[in-house]
Amino acid sequence: QLSNIPVVYVGAKNVPDIGQSCPLAGPFRGDFYSFAFSDISAEDRLYRPEPITIATPEQFYELTKTPPPQPESGAASAFDTLKLGTYVRLTNPLPQGFVKGLFQLDSTATSQPYRLADGWLIVRVTKRDTSQKLSFADMIRRFSTSGSKWAGGEIRLTRDDKARDKKVVDAAYSLTPGSFSSVIRLNDSTYTFIKMEKKEPAYTRPFSEVRGKIENKLRREREKELYDALIQELRSRAKIEIVMKESDFESELPEQQPKEEK
Repeated sequence: QLSNIPVVYVGAKNVPDIGQSCPLAGPFRGDFYSFAFSDISAEDRLYRPEPITIATPEQFYELTKTPPPQPESGAASAFDTLKLGTYVRLTNPLPQGFVKGLFQLDSTATSQPYRLADGWLIVRVTKRDTSQKLSFADMIRRFSTSGSKWAGGEIRLTRDDKARDKKVVDAAYSLTPGSFSSVIRLNDSTYTFIKMEKKEPAYTRPFSEVRGKIENKLRREREKELYDALIQELRSRAKIEIVMKESDFESELPEQQPKEEK
């Protein structure tokens, strides 16, 4: 299977996600191809499968826009024949009416066949969640990765915050109170967005709040100075004397007997 294809895991298999645009998915073998989607709303899109048959290595390299490998030592480079087959392009959305019609189906129900240029598309609903309205606070708690469910998705950021992703900090400081950021991609499986609740001006904390941190920092610095001074003193006072040399062992080694020649 081509890499970087959006997929949905179904049992022990992963199949292309028909709910995400993809320039190329596959390869497929056989007379029918499987796709999947999850967690869509009536406003989301499903994409029309457009099959493309690849029968030669040259067609594969042209379709995937990858250069063929350079042969070594004048021998022709081998081609993985498993890369041949039918690929599918998922870039053109299906009609919105077809997507909305899926919400009229009950769980385990199957849609009417939808005519495509090269076949038919049939959708089976395996699970259906009832529509429910959520407040922003409920939604942020539901998807938050906070260590406490009571804290929800609430975080406090400073401009020089090193514990948070820089993209999150930059997005937070570009907002005004009450506004939302765009969706931020943290890695391949984690996305987030921010709502600015309150922005406090920079201020200097009173000495009573930071006294403990300052004392700990000074104590660690003093301990390091004493440690370095002790090591330096031990090294300066150390006396290294070699009492045995390599030559002292040579006289004790057994003499090697000459080998007999046959």
